[in-house]
Amino acid sequence: MNLPAEFEFRNIGLADLVFEAMFQDGSYLIKEKGSNQLPRIYATSSVITYIQEKNWILINDNGVEDIINKPSHYHKNEIDVVGYLEKHFPLEGEFTVSEGFYIGNTIKYVSRYKEKNGLEDLEKAAFYLGKLIDIEKSKIGEE
Repeated sequence: MNLPAEFEFRNIGLADLVFEAMFQDGSYLIKEKGSNQLPRIYATSSVITYIQEKNWILINDNGVEDIINKPSHYHKNEIDVVGYLEKHFPLEGEFTVSEGFYIGNTIKYVSRYKEKNGLEDLEKAAFYLGKLIDIEKSKIGEE
């Protein structure tokens, strides 16, 4: 996970407070935003763990989680679903538009089901996987 040198976040246990993090000398200095307290020092690996386990939620410049560009349910365990799809399916023409759509939706719904809609997302993933299977069967003459 690549973290910016400076960012703000909310600690789930202290939801009303915003914290600032600043990378310095191989560690992150963290303190409550706007306070005069001395910052606490955290190893980068600890910061990453807190974010991945959703104890800390990164926020954008407006003070809210960036649900458009970086929703937490698509960014977990060092995996960015959009980045994964772009990396593994980069060539236009390698897949049809329908195949790409079905693959992307299958991965999307499976990767987020625990954080978002549970069984409903798994059923959506199964639907799109079924559509992809139908395409492959039609290529080999099965119905």
